Amino acid sequence: MSTKIKKDEFIKVRVTKEQKELFKEVAKELGITMTDLFVVGTEEFAKSKLETIKARDKIEARALRMEGQIKILRKKLTGKWKNNCWILFFFHLLLHKVGYLL
Repeated sequence: MSTKIKKDEFIKVRVTKEQKELFKEVAKELGITMTDLFVVGTEEFAKSKLETIKARDKIEARALRMEGQIKILRKKLTGKWKNNCWILFFFHLLLHKVGYLL
């Protein structure tokens, strides 16, 4: 014995005469009602689209986190490079003076 779910909500859809005939024919061939044809097909489509949207949102969030991490690394590397440049500059001056004195 199956339990029926109470369905109180309605959605009105405007279609062309040709579309309506197509839907009727498909429902008849499948042995289901037009309501079942619309509900099942539309629900599956909507769930699939929702999964796609959620996956895209996750990917975008991951990309934003990566951009933030790259900025942090770039700042660290830039700071180290600047410090190393000064060290190299002074080392060069020191070598130049020592070489000059020899």
